[in-house]
Amino acid sequence: MASVPLNGSEREALAGARALHAADPHERLEVSVFLRPRGQAQLQARLGTLHAARRGVPRPRALSREAFAQRHGASPADIRAVRRFASAHGLTVVAASAARRTLMLSGTVAQFNAAFGVELQYF
Repeated sequence: MASVPLNGSEREALAGARALHAADPHERLEVSVFLRPRGQAQLQARLGTLHAARRGVPRPRALSREAFAQRHGASPADIRAVRRFASAHGLTVVAASAARRTLMLSGTVAQFNAAFGVELQYF
């Protein structure tokens, strides 16, 4: 499986922080993976309309939670891709919500290090 860096995912340590030691490779973690929304352009347009409503523009009709999830939740294809990735790296999907665009993955530090090409450390 090819490694694809995500724009904006790199993190720098806080100023003055120093690495103490590597995380215990056997320690178990749970990590939330947030997925992109469907219909992002329509979502941005809707948010713009809602913002304009503050200035006297008529407010759009409210969406039910179900309608919002259907239009702007995570796509089934994206959820399947994360599930395949997790399975390929020995990680477990412990929760998934298309409406929240979130999957919760569980595994050891060693599994996450290998899956994401990182070296988790204590600072």
